[in-house]
Amino acid sequence: MDNITVLFPGGFKPITGGHIDLISRYAQDSSVKEISILIGPSSRGEIDQSIALYIAQNLLSELTLFSDKIINILAVKEPSPMTTAYKFIETASPGTYCLAASSKEIE
Repeated sequence: MDNITVLFPGGFKPITGGHIDLISRYAQDSSVKEISILIGPSSRGEIDQSIALYIAQNLLSELTLFSDKIINILAVKEPSPMTTAYKFIETASPGTYCLAASSKEIE
């Protein structure tokens, strides 16, 4: 399979090294053409959606590793970024889509 669009829904409050590592792995996969990061609307502490979006955009723009991939960083309105991902797939052009996911570390 080629030309895969990866949808990565989450809170990203803030985006972490683990998130970036997963994005990096998808970016290095030759079958992936595009990665869309879907940032949910909830706040976590002092970090709201607009701050999370700002951090993700600025951090990922500094990383040349992703220069050959289309990276979309989107603030979503749905209460759950997963719901947004499913709705995106329902209305998207025909193609191959993958949902990315990470797990939180146990403190």
